[in-house]
Amino acid sequence: MPRARQAARSLFDGYDSVLRRRNRGRPRLLIYADSRARNITAPRKTHYAGSYVHSLQRSFDVTYSITPHSHTTLVDFLNFADRSDLASFDRVILHCGIVDFSPRPLSNLEKLRVAKAKLPRFGSLFAANASYHAAPWDTLYRGEPTISLYSPEYLRDEIIPELAAIPNLTWISSNHFVAGWEGNYSAGRPANIEQVVQGLDAQMRAALPDTVDLSCWTPEQVRAYTVDNIHLSRRGFRELAQMLRPRMA
Repeated sequence: MPRARQAARSLFDGYDSVLRRRNRGRPRLLIYADSRARNITAPRKTHYAGSYVHSLQRSFDVTYSITPHSHTTLVDFLNFADRSDLASFDRVILHCGIVDFSPRPLSNLEKLRVAKAKLPRFGSLFAANASYHAAPWDTLYRGEPTISLYSPEYLRDEIIPELAAIPNLTWISSNHFVAGWEGNYSAGRPANIEQVVQGLDAQMRAALPDTVDLSCWTPEQVRAYTVDNIHLSRRGFRELAQMLRPRMA
């Protein structure tokens, strides 16, 4: 690890330790999130400084796992839950699903399959969804047909029941995608991303006991609260932190 990066890591580790000691005895909060918990507007895009995680960390005893995998999914969280005592936390914040639900070209799906091959659950996931993956959608992205990581039926029967059984879970949904606006993401998104993500998000919202529903944001708010329809701006982080705080009472 380069010396400058190692120094920054040590600084953050020390900062975390100070806050955990100071906040001992306050509500315990676990945050498990994909890249949307990172402040990508910071000079170093891997920082969570300035994000809602950082904001909540000032008030609560926060433990976090942010993008532990290159593609962090709901399935990765379930693997994490298998080896964790979630009941020891007053609240578990889950900010995942965009990787699972987003339409992706078949070549990208294959890369994800290879990357996850040695992790629990993923072998059975790809086996169960083989026929689903074999009939991709006509919507092309970069010249390839698209499909999501798993089917709506797999989400309903395999993923949601395990998540719904966690009594102290709060899930953060996706916001809408503003048509014709990509923000600072120059590569563009698949044309069917709004339809697919919101459809699967709706299943989650209907089944889980507590959801922070970002689909309530208007197009104007999405432009203000995100930088690219997915990752949050500083205003978005502040807004999300305020939406989460009442659940810590």
